[in-house]
Amino acid sequence: LTSLFAILQRGGSEENPYVMRAIMRVSVVAEQAMAPYVQVCVDALNTILGRVCANPTNPTFNHYLFETVASLVKYICAATPAAVNAFEQLLFPPFQTVLQMDIAEFTPYVFQVLAQLLEARDGLSDAYSQLFPPLLTPTMWERPGNVPPLVRLLCAYAAKGKALVLDKVQMVLGVFQKLLARGATDQHAARLLSALWRACELAELQQYATPIFNLCIQRAQGYKKVGPSLVSTWSVFLARYGPRALWQQLESIQPGLANMVLRGLWGEWAPFVKGGRAERKAAVIGTVRLVCELPEVLADVDTAAALLSAAASMLAADAGVGDGGGAAA
Repeated sequence: LTSLFAILQRGGSEENPYVMRAIMRVSVVAEQAMAPYVQVCVDALNTILGRVCANPTNPTFNHYLFETVASLVKYICAATPAAVNAFEQLLFPPFQTVLQMDIAEFTPYVFQVLAQLLEARDGLSDAYSQLFPPLLTPTMWERPGNVPPLVRLLCAYAAKGKALVLDKVQMVLGVFQKLLARGATDQHAARLLSALWRACELAELQQYATPIFNLCIQRAQGYKKVGPSLVSTWSVFLARYGPRALWQQLESIQPGLANMVLRGLWGEWAPFVKGGRAERKAAVIGTVRLVCELPEVLADVDTAAALLSAAASMLAADAGVGDGGGAAA
């Protein structure tokens, strides 16, 4: 590592992407074993960050630079939670420069690393609290590259600072609405809404629940392919608050709507839920619970059959049997 960083100090080699890639690979392969060398690495990386932020010219080099930082945060903070504060002290100054100068090339990386750091914390610091409101401004979400890391960061805020998120929940839901409106981002909308379900009690979101479900159903009527994203987030709602709460929420919008939605939307699109193993598992379990715990579903043969067929299709697909809707990622 010392030799590799020394090469980056030579004239003409300051932004050699091959050297930076080698440093990244060392950090990724070594994982927690990088702990004794993290101070040396971060000091060197900080110097490089300060330079490239002032004049970003080599996208490939910059990519490997930020991926190196992200890997150090991922592995070192997981093994040593106390390292979070040290990373923040070292990284916040260059990150603030990136955000203040609005360097579009770097902002997605900054949001990604900030999300990693916040996920590793026990709660919010003042710096994170001050950063939160600007993250909700519409201009932040206009660049497609910002969306995935920003959603991850907002999810981390929900998990670590529920009170702060509830204070701005209307603005957060505005972000959700914006993401849900586009096919390219509806999966991120579902992830953000799921984070709210996980973090909050139903009573804390009750006044927003009906508008949220109305918005989801209206979107599904105009764009059926949003179905997997809706089933994914509704599965989290069901897991958090129970099948009865989901049923009552749908029926409160319109009597008879619950069976219509469960049969026509959930039953059709549940096999196509994407994401990781956790998302697929939540959808399967939620589908089975709807049948087993709601007499109203069992009483409607078509709805029960649609849900059982969806559950069987998901289980078969995830086991690699037949031609189910989709395998787990």
